[in-house]
Amino acid sequence: MDTSTRWKRRRENCVGNGIDSSPALVGDSLLIGSLDFYVYSLDANSGAVRWKYETGLGVSSSPAVSGEVAIVGSKDGYLYALEVASGKLRWKTRASQVITAPAVVGDSAIYLQSGGVHALDAATGNMLWRAGLASGVQNVPVIEGRRMYLTSNEGEVYALE
Repeated sequence: MDTSTRWKRRRENCVGNGIDSSPALVGDSLLIGSLDFYVYSLDANSGAVRWKYETGLGVSSSPAVSGEVAIVGSKDGYLYALEVASGKLRWKTRASQVITAPAVVGDSAIYLQSGGVHALDAATGNMLWRAGLASGVQNVPVIEGRRMYLTSNEGEVYALE
């Protein structure tokens, strides 16, 4: 298969200080968290910056999408819900630690951090439930129906229902 580069953005003119997260594609918007404290929305066809939103510290978290809202965690210990179209803040909630891997299940935003899994209402940011774990988790869970599978930093494997 032959490939060609359609566009490329360098950190000098778009996302400075590097990127640790995976992008999320929503329609023709490419959402990216950056270590320069911003979440960016780029036009997927041209690479043009549509909007950017500043968090309190670098963003290592990949954006998770729930309808018209992108949910992303920052190293500042907050989880942010941003409107995909405009970048407007819908809500933010304190998580007390770095969030590296939010996920969305139906109407719930799931995030993981040392000692637990937390589920928030994706529309409001209100806590729905939490489950304690013996050690930290820094990866995205696999979700099948009402069951969630995840692994810990200490080598444990969990199945939560």
